[in-house]
Formats: sequence, structure tokens, C-alpha cells
Amino acid sequence: MKASPLPPLVSQIHLSFRSGEPIYLQVIAQVKALISSDVLKAGDQLPTVRALAQELRINFNTVARAYRMLDEANYFYPAGTRYVYFRFSPP
Repeated sequence: MKASPLPPLVSQIHLSFRSGEPIYLQVIAQVKALISSDVLKAGDQLPTVRALAQELRINFNTVARAYRMLDEANYFYPAGTRYVYFRFSPP
């Protein structure tokens, strides 16, 4: 069985609830930073929206918005309802 993609990603995302920056923008910035630093590579699995929201203890819709915006920017694409895969190097 393949290891869950959740723990490494969650341990790398650090959110600040006091910064004044919206949480969804922080999630986007953190994912982009993980891509830039080669922590996330093409083909890597990301956790589902629900799983990431639960692990980060943030609202489902916050993660959904971040994932949707990253998808619209061609960073990754949904693969059914289970996982999101990182597509390619950032534009």
C-alpha cells in the first residue's frame, strides 16, 4: 500500500491566523513554495480537500478555494474526488 501523501505536506504548511492575510492565500503561497523548492514534483499526490482541511484545522471551503485557484493557474488538476496531482513546473 502506498504511503499517504498527507503527513509530509501538512508538516510543511505553516499558517498564521494573526497575519491578516486570508488563509486560502496562505495555503496557495505555501503550496507554491513547496513546488519552487522541489518538495512537490510533477506527479506528486496532494491530499483531498477534506483531508487537508481536517489536518490543518481550517474550513473545507478555504482549502477548496485554494485548490480551485491553483487548478485555474494550471499548477495541478483534480483526479476524481480522491487526490489532486501536481501537473508541471509552475508557469
